[in-house]
Amino acid sequence: MLVTNPKKSEPRSRLCQFVGYPKETRCGIFFNPQENRVFVSTSASFLEEDHMRDYKPLSKLVLNEAIDESTRVVDEAGPSSRADETTASGQS
Repeated sequence: MLVTNPKKSEPRSRLCQFVGYPKETRCGIFFNPQENRVFVSTSASFLEEDHMRDYKPLSKLVLNEAIDESTRVVDEAGPSSRADETTASGQS
């Protein structure tokens, strides 16, 4: 977001959050958390590379493997034991 009438030492833009695109337009909808307002702008620079490089997740998700005895996979008999069963019954 460009600042109107900035002083020489003040930054000329503010960091805002991208919300989305209005229908059938080439501009974007942005949210300024400092002023708590939403606005539409056509002059935006996205800081994707900076964000991805410095990204720190707000929460950690730890996954632990849960083993339930009722759903545990048991090794099945191999194909060689099945072949023995068919030859013993007289089928080939």
